[in-house]
Amino acid sequence: MKKFFILFALILFTTQMYANSASEPITVQNAYSFKSAPNAKNGSVFLEIKNNTNSNINLIKAQSDISEHTELHTHVHSKDKMIMKAVDKIEIKANSTLSLKPFHEHIMLINLKKSIQKDTKISLKLFFDNGQNVSILLTDIKERNK
Repeated sequence: MKKFFILFALILFTTQMYANSASEPITVQNAYSFKSAPNAKNGSVFLEIKNNTNSNINLIKAQSDISEHTELHTHVHSKDKMIMKAVDKIEIKANSTLSLKPFHEHIMLINLKKSIQKDTKISLKLFFDNGQNVSILLTDIKERNK
């Protein structure tokens, strides 16, 4: 009987955790950055943003404790080159997930206060036009491919 109650409680707890995360309009997962090159002044953050609503929502701002400024960026084709460009917003379509990734949309960390190393923790706050703010602590720092 004791095993039944433990199993029941575990199922109830797991179901409640899933329901709470799915009930948030915006969820963020799989955030990472890259280790800084020597003397690098800037860095970047990549992550997945899931829009759990029936309306498009825009990421309109980001803030971080590790940089003086934080900007939303994308890459665009211009003639024969790919150039990085700051944007005012990044749209997350209704009921979809948008991946911020290298050479696409991403978050730029401008004028780093300290270099990003393997053990660096980055506090990041994201602001959305639906009024929701999401704060995360990024701990996944990857090595750059050479």
